[in-house]
Amino acid sequence: MPTSIPEKVNVQVKNEGKDNKKNEGKEDKKDKGKDHDHKKDVQLKKVVAFPPAGLKDEIKEIAKSDKEFKPDLDEINEKIWNSIKNEIRHKKERIDCKRIIKGDEDYIKLEAKSKLTYTDPRNLFMDCRSIKQRNYFLEKPLSTEEGKYPLAYARIVYKDYRILEAELATNYRPQNLYCFAIDSKARELFGKRIRSLAKCFKNIIIPNIRYPVDRDG
Repeated sequence: MPTSIPEKVNVQVKNEGKDNKKNEGKEDKKDKGKDHDHKKDVQLKKVVAFPPAGLKDEIKEIAKSDKEFKPDLDEINEKIWNSIKNEIRHKKERIDCKRIIKGDEDYIKLEAKSKLTYTDPRNLFMDCRSIKQRNYFLEKPLSTEEGKYPLAYARIVYKDYRILEAELATNYRPQNLYCFAIDSKARELFGKRIRSLAKCFKNIIIPNIRYPVDRDG
């Protein structure tokens, strides 16, 4: 049965495709023209975005708290100085600084033998009133934002209670937690003072178990 290749049909299809594209293009232009007739110019107005009510109140609260909770630094410094001015002072005023600066090795070796050492006062009142009188402990966070993000501190301690107490006062915040683990090598008086300190603050923790700790931890 003879067969024939419909070459003309293929050509007609291609031409029809081109014609369709041309016709579609003309129709699109007509439609666009019609749409353009119905369009109107719209002027854009200035839009002001306001934060949510809750966030706005929180920002005001943070700004307000930052102003309210600023302590008087002069009053704090005077209070701390009055608490330590009567303690034993070191005896290094006699050092000849000029000889040290010039590099007098014999003089430096001689003075190095009498190093400055610190010892806790023997008579140190450890009731809560006395502890708070000789230091300044913040009673509330410095800001609302700070109060929402408390920190936890953990330290191993075994000597120099008075320095530890003063250092705690400078870093103390009522929202934070402070854990002091007493080394088993610490003297009984030191441990007694640390435990007395913890009784005055709800956020100071003293573990009951004591472990020997060396330089390697």
